[in-house]
Formats: sequence, structure tokens, C-alpha cells
Amino acid sequence: MTMQQNIPPKFDETAQTEFLKRTLARAMTERALKRAVALKQMEVLLGRVARGQTLGVQGFLLSSIAREYPVSHRAMDLELRGKGPQGLVEVAEQIELKLWVAR
Repeated sequence: MTMQQNIPPKFDETAQTEFLKRTLARAMTERALKRAVALKQMEVLLGRVARGQTLGVQGFLLSSIAREYPVSHRAMDLELRGKGPQGLVEVAEQIELKLWVAR
């Protein structure tokens, strides 16, 4: 076990969206932590877009992260545009970490 796995989950108050706060609190495995870091960066870029700023070359970074985590991208984009929390934390985690299996 690594030291990071022993740290209890907590809300990150610097996160802008409820989606990311809840996602970070649930990230306990190495894959989930890697996803959480990518989502944190995606949230920063989506926040700039929502405020009307242009991304320039960083738009390519946003596109590559969004391609990897499409459900999270949609949930954070809607929340940052004022549509409120979507309640997709668990669904996004299961789909994007490939924990969900269709029956």
C-alpha cells in the first residue's frame, strides 16, 4: 500500500464544482487518483471557457482529457454553465474507470 491510500477521503474546497469535490473525495485507488488529477485540470479549463475566455493551444489538452472522461466532461460543463449538480459522480466513475459491465 502506498501512503496516499491511507489518507482518508475529503472534499477539496478549491474545486469549483460539486461533481469534482465528490469525485476527489471518492478517489482512493491509483487509477481513481490519476483520473482525479486529470479532472481537476479539466475543471480549470472548463471554468475558463464558461467565463468566456479562450484556451488557445490548451484547447487541445481539454479535448484530449474530455475524450478520455466524457461523462465527467459533460457533468462539469453543465454545472459550470449554471445547470446545477447532475448527480453523475458514481456513474461517471464506473463508466470511465471501466468498472461497469453491461448485462
